[in-house]
Amino acid sequence: MKQFFLVGALLGALSSSAAAQDATVYIGHGINGTDLALTEELPVDVTVNGSVLLAGFEFRSFTDGLVLPEGPYRIEIGVADPVNPGTQPALIDVTVDLFSGENATILAFLDDTGALTAGKFLNNTSMSPRLNGYVSAAHTAFAPAVDLRLGRVNESDGGILRGVTNGVSAGQVLEAGLFGIDVVAAGTKTRVLGPLFLPVLPQSNTAIYVVGSLSNGTLEALTLSY
Repeated sequence: MKQFFLVGALLGALSSSAAAQDATVYIGHGINGTDLALTEELPVDVTVNGSVLLAGFEFRSFTDGLVLPEGPYRIEIGVADPVNPGTQPALIDVTVDLFSGENATILAFLDDTGALTAGKFLNNTSMSPRLNGYVSAAHTAFAPAVDLRLGRVNESDGGILRGVTNGVSAGQVLEAGLFGIDVVAAGTKTRVLGPLFLPVLPQSNTAIYVVGSLSNGTLEALTLSY
């Protein structure tokens, strides 16, 4: 079960009243522990600017949106220590810059070499037309470039996000309805994940993160509505 620790300077950041300078951030865990010969849930502790923000944070989890002032944030992620959270060596140590007014997800995932990393992905919060929703997809798996095919179930409309590489996201506006999603090796018809089914609601915003390892057979899609 995930726990939240709002302490020290981070607590001050979360309670900041300078709304014009704030960013909204979701934190996600996209690393399947079996890809590291560990338990699938892979509980981790997440430290931000030296303070423990999340303890026992498990694979497939996302936080609610956190409101943080703009600026650089050092994020350290290590295997969870239930007795002394945040004391295990960092497996991921990155600095992410947040900017005024942006909405973003910071996700831990495997890079294109299979190494552990974390990165920021911007979320599009603009309002879609009345009968449409916005869907983005991010390649955050240990796998080559992929095409993401989106098609309305039982109809021919939709689209293809082509040649998406690790660490890259792309998106498009779709007419509301139930869509099927296939992940295929770029430029081919070889399916590596799917079909998955996603309801696109009017004026909704949804992010899809393809995580895992192709060689280990652990590819899956995590979704976040924001």
